[in-house]
Amino acid sequence: MVTVFVVLLLLHLFHLYLFYTRGVSLKSVNFNEEHNFPSLFATLNLAFSGYLLFYIFIQGKNRPYRKSWFVLCIIFCFLAVDEYGIIHEGLSKPYRQYVDQFDFLYFFWVVPYSMLVILFVVAFLKFFLHLPKKYKWLFSLSGIIFVFGAIGMEIIGAPRAKHFGREDYLYTTYNTIEECMEFIGIILFNYTLMSYIEDFVPHRKKSRAVIGKRPNS
Repeated sequence: MVTVFVVLLLLHLFHLYLFYTRGVSLKSVNFNEEHNFPSLFATLNLAFSGYLLFYIFIQGKNRPYRKSWFVLCIIFCFLAVDEYGIIHEGLSKPYRQYVDQFDFLYFFWVVPYSMLVILFVVAFLKFFLHLPKKYKWLFSLSGIIFVFGAIGMEIIGAPRAKHFGREDYLYTTYNTIEECMEFIGIILFNYTLMSYIEDFVPHRKKSRAVIGKRPNS
């Protein structure tokens, strides 16, 4: 995942070089475009998160907070659909006229999604507190990176996009940081889920034990 991300980032930076020096746009690798290789990679990463969460739910019978893993699976499957279908972007245009005086709300979708993040934190607080310390740190770090990138950087870049357009060099910088943080956050989240499976999912531990045995001579 990290390798693919680095390759896509280098291609995106190459696109920016061509665009701002020669006016040539490589939309297929531009982080600021939709339905291209970066957006597909982001979608697949989120869908993979959903798969890992569902795997933990299936294998975690009789474990506390088992249903929470399934709810998380549904949330990340929705995020995958949202990423590719650009659902959140559709929330901005209808309400943009009502918050026109607030430049930082140019991308209005950050308001309902921020409220959902707060609701999510409150609803999953008990589930989070029962996790081992290592996973509290890893899940917290991945979540903070992802949310600050997706929502925080969107708020920071909104005034620039409103007044100078999305091709403005400074907004492009904000957007590149935003997308990088989203990629890093979700890759770290997937790493954490796979590490959790290695440590705590019974089926996985049993498989490792079987593989590790040597056949009788």
